[in-house]
Amino acid sequence: MKYRDTPLDFTSLLDIVLIILFFFVLYGSFDAGRAEEEAQAARAEYEEKLADLDAEQNRLDAERDRMDAEWDRLAGLDKNAAGNQRALEAFGRGDSLSLILMKEDDSPDWTLNAVRGENPVGQIIPGEEISEAVPALLRALGLTDGDTALVTFVYDGSVLGTHLICQNVLSGLEKAQAAWGNLYVNTINISR
Repeated sequence: MKYRDTPLDFTSLLDIVLIILFFFVLYGSFDAGRAEEEAQAARAEYEEKLADLDAEQNRLDAERDRMDAEWDRLAGLDKNAAGNQRALEAFGRGDSLSLILMKEDDSPDWTLNAVRGENPVGQIIPGEEISEAVPALLRALGLTDGDTALVTFVYDGSVLGTHLICQNVLSGLEKAQAAWGNLYVNTINISR
């Protein structure tokens, strides 16, 4: 058997390979651009979700702090239950501290009379620092800082000028509450 010498022509094969290579290079660069855009979009989404998670973590931390404070307050209520009960019993007997705002008919001056039960225990001239005078009165009555104290503020709202002086007294009582801790104030307007 005789073999013929046949020349091999790879020109058409080379053309096809180059066309396929050109196709992959051309569309491969399009895919790289699209992949870069997708990567940037994914990065932006990741950063947005990370910011949302940080905000949620901050909210949860604030909520945890609020819950811890509420837990401490409730634990304090349980710890102060005996003192609270004694204060309520004294209030029920009419033996708690009452601050009665009075004005003499002819005088422009107001007085804040402190009464425990039916016994006068002191007098505060509005203009004095009520936030310091009330805790001093409570200490004089035998209470210590942190003890539960119920105070009743009584005034006659029909007397001219009462509104302004009541605002000052109530402001002083709020400051005293902040300093004392377990000071509770109720107000009674006896006007008709």
